Amino acid sequence: MLPDGSIETYDSVTAIAINSGDFTAAGTFLGGFAPSADICSGGCGIEVISGVTLSTAGLNGALNFDITSITVATGATFQLGTPGASTGFKFSSAVTLSISGHMSFVGSGGYIRLPPGSDFNITAGGAFSSAISVSIEIFDLLTGLAIGPLQTLGTLISGGTFTLSVSASGSATTAGTATISGGGSGSVTFLATKSGELTDATVWSGGLAPSGNFSLSIPAGITITISGGTLSLQMLRCDVYGTLALGSGSATFTFAFPPTIIVRSSGKLLDQTSSNVFLFPSNSIIAVLSGGGFGAKGTALKIVQGGGAGASFTLTSATGPLACGMLPG
Repeated sequence: MLPDGSIETYDSVTAIAINSGDFTAAGTFLGGFAPSADICSGGCGIEVISGVTLSTAGLNGALNFDITSITVATGATFQLGTPGASTGFKFSSAVTLSISGHMSFVGSGGYIRLPPGSDFNITAGGAFSSAISVSIEIFDLLTGLAIGPLQTLGTLISGGTFTLSVSASGSATTAGTATISGGGSGSVTFLATKSGELTDATVWSGGLAPSGNFSLSIPAGITITISGGTLSLQMLRCDVYGTLALGSGSATFTFAFPPTIIVRSSGKLLDQTSSNVFLFPSNSIIAVLSGGGFGAKGTALKIVQGGGAGASFTLTSATGPLACGMLPG
């Protein structure tokens, strides 16, 4: 029996958030009926009614009991993660997220971790947002290890429907009409787990080599090498916390598609070409953040236009902050 005078019934044990507050606070929920491990031993649903903001900050990055569904009504907000925390958020059982209102990721890093059998649905009029580009990581409940590549959500999903479904085996499929934006959004993000060549499947979390439209994340202490003269795959974005080495064994290195390369603090971009030339399409950008480095050797960064080289900028070894953008002609 809700405060607006309506009656809601459910086919499972369901806690109804009627006041803005934390997931762990009894006062957030109708009748003080807050979800807990004992109450939800057989599975619980969560309903967030219009006008209410439900925070998960008190869960410290993990939902460790059996919540089978979370439904966010139009006009309601579901905040996932802990502000300032870089550990992401993990669901420890399969869950269906149904967002007719707004879901936001409020952490400063990490992934949204979902086990097989989960679904993430945004209806027309619903939205997802994050201050950082965030990805969903599918993980094995028994081993805790990632299954397959990351699924990039970016910073905003709005203006239509969106569905991400995870099968029992851990494979993910996406569909919908929503606009997805921010940081390699709408692509799969491959996370490097050891040093090696871009095309070596054993280098990447989940044992699959990058393909299609993809983004890369290279952790600190790991070097990813792209040998040869051309990257013909469509790498939308690469976040370099470790090292990205380009052009080994070739005079020049050409990107067939415009990349966004962000060299983070402690990260490094290396020029391994013999002639010290990188060729980019327009709409490419390299950004070296404070603490990051570019191991250039008088490297010429050139725009490729109409099959030939256009404007050029030469860079010697440098540290951030700096950026070089290849603008449309």
